[in-house]
Order: sequence, then structure tokens, then C-alpha cells
Amino acid sequence: MVGRPNRREGTETASSFRPVVSERFRFVYAPVTKCGSSTLKAVIAGIHDLDRNRAGAMPDGPVRYAGPQSLQRGRELVSYEVSRQDAAGFHQAHSDYLWFTVVRHPYERALSIYNYDLRKYAKWHAKGPYLAGGLSKYLALASGRDRKQAQRNAIRRRISFADFMHGLRSSGTGFDVHFVPQADLIFLDSIRYDHVLRLETLSEELPALLIRLGVPQEKLDDILPIPRTNPSHPSGAVHDERTRALVYEIYEKDFTGLGYVP
Repeated sequence: MVGRPNRREGTETASSFRPVVSERFRFVYAPVTKCGSSTLKAVIAGIHDLDRNRAGAMPDGPVRYAGPQSLQRGRELVSYEVSRQDAAGFHQAHSDYLWFTVVRHPYERALSIYNYDLRKYAKWHAKGPYLAGGLSKYLALASGRDRKQAQRNAIRRRISFADFMHGLRSSGTGFDVHFVPQADLIFLDSIRYDHVLRLETLSEELPALLIRLGVPQEKLDDILPIPRTNPSHPSGAVHDERTRALVYEIYEKDFTGLGYVP
């Protein structure tokens, strides 16, 4: 997880982020929620000879960065937590590393958030649907059904995608890291990235980048095609003109900063 936002409503800016540093291949990867971060961590674990199928494949961490004395140069792979005030210093300490991140079209990311993280929104801003979801989860246990799916479906029946987007506009995105704009999660206003990959074309872009970083072809052959981990659960939600307008209003900086066309 990256970018711990303040829990106050309307606070949009992440106060920290969690870059993953490879000393073996000398890169820094900045994860973004709902942009393939679980998949990327599995791939990164694989190229470092770690079990990429294990939950939480990153070893230990995150290590809180508080200056050069915090750096773990003797470890091949490290996850850090870096505050906004320390981001410039952390970037300077890794100025000769290749920095990359993976982003996603804001329209598709909004759908993914609705499909997978609606429960988190309801917990903060829609207590009735949240409680109904909890009841459905409990009843599913007794009947042997998938508890999480029962909970998600119960909440979705009470909060449409359009309702969710209207609510998000009112509440702000700062209540949970999964809702914060991508540009804020990677400190795009203060950190320069060598490569900003797109989830839409990741299967082509990532192998080429890994080869450039020195990952052996035989290692890539073991990992590819890129595994998809932690996928969103489809709900049937689709965009219409009003939800697209709401996404643009809420995530405008992702369109302008990341080069996506509305």
C-alpha cells in the first residue's frame, strides 16, 4: 500500500508513499493502488528469486525513511515508507536508480475502485449499506456461500456506481488510500520518473523495461505472461456521461498530469 492520506474528509494529498527499491537491478518502483500494484510486487519478487505466490511477497518492511542512515544498502529488495517532507531527500539518495510507476486510465480505475473497494467507502460514508453488507456476510457464512462476495453484492444493490461517484465528490478522496488521485500517491509534483508505464499496455512495456534493467531473459520466461493478482470483482457497472464527468472532476490531476484523454 502507498501514500497514507490523512483520515480527515476532503484531505486529498497523501502524506507518504511506499517505494520498492531493488539494489540488485537498481530501480525504484512506486506502487499505485488499483493500478496492478499486487501484480507488480509479484513480478518483482519473482525476479529476485522470492516466492511470488506468497501473500505480501515484499520482504519485511516497510522501513521508515528518516534520512541516509535509514537506507538498507545491504539488502537486495526493500520497501520503504517515505513522508512527503523526506521525498526529495529519498529521491536524491537514489538519483542514479531508474524510477518507474504504473498508472491507469482514471475512468477504469474508478470502476475498479467501485468493484473492489466500495465496502471501504460505505464504512465511512454509507452506514446503512455497510451494515446490510455485514449482515449478508454473516448469513453467507451459515449457508456456505462466499462471504466477501455476499457482502459486496449487498452493498452494490444499495449504492449504484453513479451514487458512489456523487458521494465521492461530496466526501473527498482523502479518507482512504485507495481513493486518492494517482498523481498524489506518487508525489508527481515533486518526483521525476524515468518511466510511467500504463496498465493498459503493461504486458508490452514491462518486459522491455525489465530487460533494460538487466533481468535475464530466462528469468522473464519463468514469470511471463504477467500474472494477474488481486483482480477486481466485476459488478456490471459501466460509465455514462455523468459518471465520466464526475471522474474528471474528482481526478482531473490524473488526466492532466498523466496524459490521459477524457
